[in-house]
Amino acid sequence: MTLDPQTVDEIPLEPDIHVAHRRRGMFFLGLAVGGVGFALSLQMGVNSNFVRDVMGLSGQQQGMLEAWRECCGITGLLILALLAGLAEPLVAACVLALTAVGLAWYTFVSDYF
Repeated sequence: MTLDPQTVDEIPLEPDIHVAHRRRGMFFLGLAVGGVGFALSLQMGVNSNFVRDVMGLSGQQQGMLEAWRECCGITGLLILALLAGLAEPLVAACVLALTAVGLAWYTFVSDYF
């Protein structure tokens, strides 16, 4: 195989920068997925211990509490579907703020009722 002097300049000498960019993006995506999984498992553990130890709920009461919590999530999903025309960062910021407020309200709960 002979190389034409005109095509020698077209051969890339460095690795494709897009491959490195994709690897970096996949690394951060994996890091974000791991962080979200850790945070959700931590929140679930704290929630279960809180309702059992501090509030003293039975299994049936905890199930009713979780059913109400899931109904709110489904309603929130429907509201987000209606607000799909908004920018994603704005919607994400609103959801994170509402989640923070909801978790902060645990401090005002003393019993089941």
